Amino acid sequence: MSRPRIKSRVRYGWQRALLFFPIFLLVKKGMESLGYWTIAQNFYWNALGWLLRILHSVPLNDEYIRSWGSYAISPLLRRLILFGGSFLLVYIFVRHIDRRNIKVLGFYRRGRIQDILMGISLATISVSFGVIFLIATGNLEPVKVQFYPVLMLFDFLLFFVNSLFEDTIFEGYILRNLAMSINKYVAVAVMATVFGLFHINNPNMNFIGIFNIMLLFAFTGTYYIHTRNLFFPIFFHTFWNFIQGSVYGLRVSGIYTEGILKTKISGHHLISGGNVGFEGSLVVTFILIFGIVLLNFLYKTKLIRQDRFPE
Repeated sequence: MSRPRIKSRVRYGWQRALLFFPIFLLVKKGMESLGYWTIAQNFYWNALGWLLRILHSVPLNDEYIRSWGSYAISPLLRRLILFGGSFLLVYIFVRHIDRRNIKVLGFYRRGRIQDILMGISLATISVSFGVIFLIATGNLEPVKVQFYPVLMLFDFLLFFVNSLFEDTIFEGYILRNLAMSINKYVAVAVMATVFGLFHINNPNMNFIGIFNIMLLFAFTGTYYIHTRNLFFPIFFHTFWNFIQGSVYGLRVSGIYTEGILKTKISGHHLISGGNVGFEGSLVVTFILIFGIVLLNFLYKTKLIRQDRFPE
């Protein structure tokens, strides 16, 4: 006989989401105001800078180390600190407001390998299709091939921690609670808008870039409302950014990255993405809209059979 479910301290999901979001923003702003980036900078300067010197066998050049540290290591440490504080807030809400186990956010073990592999595969195929199209139509020009393994490692860790942070907050907690109270597609649309606006201060961002970030959330959010599992969104998001930046050398949401392929924009910014990068392209708009429609169709017609985990 199963134990009766304990009622949440706040009755409705939309109320819990509305309570959580401003507190999350205050925690985020507070951590930034406390200067956590200074902690990160001191750490990489005194410790991880030496790792770069050793692994890349470069002269002991402080300017070189500082440029790499500020580009790759410091953002990773800032994100780790921010994720730690935000996850603690989520844990407090899930355990003491929702009164549920933390796994209800979407951290279920069953089917996780399938979800991870599907997320990696679809992200790689989607980005590669878009890049090949841009190159074939003359909107993107390959310049040279280069390889920075340590930088790629830190980029991957940064993208993973960032995806874990954003998807846990925006999908695992807020979208989950909203979808329990209102129409699930309306909940996805609302949170996609919030997620897009969350990136509005990214470098070089424009309307198409924000709209495509909204569509990216709508794609992973559509998957989430059908399964309540976070492994696919986290790994799709991670490799969506990693393949763009660390493989094809494109800007990620307006942020400069170094990749294996060095490329040059040579076409109209509406197609190439301009200074926003891949996510500023109308090609991405088409790819993501197609993906959202197809994914929703497959689940609604039950052509994909997958466990839906409890709320």
